[in-house]
Amino acid sequence: MIVYKVIKTDKGRVTVQKNEFGIIELKVRRNNHTEKLTLPYQKLEDVEKIVEMLLNSKHIKGNKED
Repeated sequence: MIVYKVIKTDKGRVTVQKNEFGIIELKVRRNNHTEKLTLPYQKLEDVEKIVEMLLNSKHIKGNKED
C-alpha cells in the first residue's frame, strides 16, 4: 500500500492511497469508525481535488461560509 496524502481533520483524517493492486482508495476515519472507498477508474489528481473540495465546502458542518 502506498499512501499519497493524509489530511487531518478535527475529528479524524482522510487518506488517499493505492492498494496492493495499484487501485486508488479513499479512506475516511472519524472518531473510531473507518470507511474505505475503492476508486478503480479515477486518476489520483482528481481524487485529491475532490477531497479538497469536500473539505473546503461551506456545507460541511464546522466549515465557515465563504
